[in-house]
Amino acid sequence: MIQLLFSPQPRMVKGALKKLMAASCPHPDPMNFVSLDLGVHLVKEVADECLALPLGYDKKTVVAENCFFLEKTRSKPKYQKGDDPKALLDYLGNPDPSIDLYLLVYSDSLDEKGDFFKAIFAADGHVNPVSEFTKEQWHDPFRQKLGVMAEKEMGQVVAPQDPGRGIEEKDLEIVPSGRIATLD
Repeated sequence: MIQLLFSPQPRMVKGALKKLMAASCPHPDPMNFVSLDLGVHLVKEVADECLALPLGYDKKTVVAENCFFLEKTRSKPKYQKGDDPKALLDYLGNPDPSIDLYLLVYSDSLDEKGDFFKAIFAADGHVNPVSEFTKEQWHDPFRQKLGVMAEKEMGQVVAPQDPGRGIEEKDLEIVPSGRIATLD
């Protein structure tokens, strides 16, 4: 299985990866899990890990972070000296069913005309954009924890918690970011 996860926010991508890996690789160890950062490692090392069979397990999980060659840029991707991206393209042409390959891209757009993207689709890979949180999604956990529904009510809940300063509701302002600020 090949999964491509992309978003401009690395935490969002890693959160989605964690959820996917909980099902495919619940107990990772060095024999069934490898994570490579392509800012440091070579692309051909990802292919080498994908070609290595899992020892003592039915499946092996390979995570490749910072897949720069899948990002949409104005210029061609620049590989490190001695790197051979053809090895990974060859693997994508004939993926091993016992290997779960996760490709992480920290960008909001992909090079859909590139060889790697076409190879992922040809191998029945999954392309998963990880959506960013909206303003409401960021505030929902706080609202649920405080038991309130609106930002104005958040100010009413916070004000009584600080009686020493004498803050009243008229002294509170909800700033555009959703945080509560006092008017001084």
